[in-house]
Amino acid sequence: MADSKRISVDLGELATLWGDLKSASAVLSGADNAVNRIGDAIGHSELEGKVREFATLWGKTRESLIQDMDVMWQNVQIIENSLRDVDTKLKQSLDGKLA
Repeated sequence: MADSKRISVDLGELATLWGDLKSASAVLSGADNAVNRIGDAIGHSELEGKVREFATLWGKTRESLIQDMDVMWQNVQIIENSLRDVDTKLKQSLDGKLA
């Protein structure tokens, strides 16, 4: 006899996860403006140059991170929506309402 396994997925947690990933991506997208404001406020040309150099290098890494996070939150959202759809259809089937 085969062991039956139960799968339980908290769809609310999935929704929270993709929402958090989307928010974090948006925050990172706006980080470039903050670094530019810091550079403008320094008032020391050599230090300002180092801050802008860091900002340029970080910008490249940040863009890659944003792209990866966008893919992740979109995929988690697709998974959540698909599981909700399956859950609804299974319930309808059990209730005899699915044609």
